[in-house]
Order: sequence, then C-alpha cells, then structure tokens
Amino acid sequence: MSDFCRILDVPSILTKIVPCFADLQKDTFVYVRCALAENILSLCPALGKANTNQHILPLFLVLLRDESSEVRLNLFKHLEDLNQVIGITELQ
Repeated sequence: MSDFCRILDVPSILTKIVPCFADLQKDTFVYVRCALAENILSLCPALGKANTNQHILPLFLVLLRDESSEVRLNLFKHLEDLNQVIGITELQ
C-alpha cells in the first residue's frame, strides 16, 4: 500500500484511501484486518504527525484491541513507522 500511496499526494490519500480503512478494520475476515494492520502504519511518514494523530492513530488503537493475535502482531512489526512520526512518548 505504501508504494502505491507514494505516487499520491496527501490530500488524495486522506480523501480517497483513509476513509476505506474504517470499513476494513471492521471486516469479518481476519485476513483483511491482518493486511490492513500490516500496511496502515507505513502511511505515517507520508502523512506527517498531525494527519497520523488524527486519522491513523484511532485505527491503530482499534486494531490493537483486535481479537486476532495475527492482527496485533502485524501492527507491532511496523511500529517503527509510527514511532518515527509521532514518537513513542505520544502513545503513553
């Protein structure tokens, strides 16, 4: 997803891509939520701190409470992308 989003500008990502995440994070198939968790944090560097806090962090927190350990594990694999943008101290 991040490779595709690199060719888009931030307003396009926020209006066309990010709104789809709300539906995907509620999907009944665990594979869809795993894929979302694996890719969502890779958008953080492109979106910047304010947009990450507003759009990505709430989805991150929902996925962090997912019943599937695979979803949570995929988030942790890419936690560094979130840390680069907002810092780990913001998550406390």
